[in-house]
Amino acid sequence: MKAAILVESLTGNTWRAGERIAALLQQEGWSITGLDRVRQPNHAAIQDADFVLVGTWTHGLFVVGQAPWGLG
Repeated sequence: MKAAILVESLTGNTWRAGERIAALLQQEGWSITGLDRVRQPNHAAIQDADFVLVGTWTHGLFVVGQAPWGLG
């Protein structure tokens, strides 16, 4: 299986999580077609992937009122 990972990170924590997820998927035999920023996606990597993961930071309480900054 092939995965593309898109990440938007404010402090770097979400980016590190994306890197960790990519490493874990590779250990399980997955191929990572791209690890890119949401605002600068690698369209070829997305098209080549079987699965696309998107990670972003949020603003709000843990369960209530979460939204990407500026949308909530």
